[in-house]
Amino acid sequence: MKKQNNTKTIQLRISEAEKERITKYAAQANTSCSEYIRTCCLSDEKVIFLTEGADIAKNFAELNAILYQCKYRHCMEEETAEKLTADMEQITELLLKVLEKCTSIHSEEDEYVNC
Repeated sequence: MKKQNNTKTIQLRISEAEKERITKYAAQANTSCSEYIRTCCLSDEKVIFLTEGADIAKNFAELNAILYQCKYRHCMEEETAEKLTADMEQITELLLKVLEKCTSIHSEEDEYVNC
């Protein structure tokens, strides 16, 4: 049995410059233009598309996972593990503050900011 396609099409008029911006931002977010527009328009939350920051966030998450494994497998002294855990928590707080600032930045040109 053939699967039904329940998607609908919307046509809109935009300038060439607007099309180029949407295409550029969608590519930076590693998504299609349709998905980018749906996310920006339909999300109830603030939307952040991490581009260059994505690698930082990924590496930070990997470091956190390694620290967690070392801490609970007793691969390091408890004092060292506690110090590293406290440092990682501080870094997490700072990163969250940076993300919050990214969501509150609006330029005259861009309603949605790519950080």
